[in-house]
Amino acid sequence: MKIACLQFAPQVGDVDNNLNRADSILNKAKTSDLEDLDLLVLPELAFSGRFGWIRTRSERRTDTLV
Repeated sequence: MKIACLQFAPQVGDVDNNLNRADSILNKAKTSDLEDLDLLVLPELAFSGRFGWIRTRSERRTDTLV
């Protein structure tokens, strides 16, 4: 099994830019490095525009202290 990791720092909410950045990085890779690739590992939720560990301001404001 051939596995590769595409590491970059995706920006929250900037889906188009994140896709373009990943595409740009992959285009710079050698074709031979990508041949027969079985799995490409990316940052978690890189293309969703949202990250599970980052909450919006409105979500933080609704938190209550107990």
